[in-house]
Amino acid sequence: MLAMQSALYSQQRFNANFLDNSIITVYGSTNINEFKLTINESGIPVNSYKGTFSKNGGRITALADLVAIPVKNFKSRDPLAYSGFLKLVNEKDNPNIYLKLNYLEIPATTTSTPAQTINANGNITIAGKTKTYMFPLTLESAGSDKYNVKARIRLTIRDFGLEPPVEFFGLVKISEWVEIELDTNIRISL
Repeated sequence: MLAMQSALYSQQRFNANFLDNSIITVYGSTNINEFKLTINESGIPVNSYKGTFSKNGGRITALADLVAIPVKNFKSRDPLAYSGFLKLVNEKDNPNIYLKLNYLEIPATTTSTPAQTINANGNITIAGKTKTYMFPLTLESAGSDKYNVKARIRLTIRDFGLEPPVEFFGLVKISEWVEIELDTNIRISL
């Protein structure tokens, strides 16, 4: 962890790849039940994401590629939740959800533990609308150039101009609140 931080203090180029056991989960609920949509490393594009990092004080700024996640690659055990999700985000016109890291705020004091919680700022684009969020992110070293990255972001679909759907003649009401959970394994090559 400390080696990565010291390498990032000046502007550095990097490549990042998602590895096995990477999962992104979207949690939602209705007035009747809860549901989840998941995508694993086989559904996340495996191309290498490139960019640069630079440090200014306790902030590390990332100038990086967008991560495009095809919405059709999400899976659910609830076929109604899956089809409702595709309809809600208008999958034909908006086939991807985009994630982009803007910057990380590293605490002034660093710990020698393998996992560190830092503040992250990133953009999420759903249904063609982009919203910026600040959220805690846990970064844990899993080898010389491998990291486990975890985050959970609570948001409202109204941020993206979406209205919570009502199904079955008003009997099923979908909540506007969803949570996106990242549990990803990433290789970062400097």
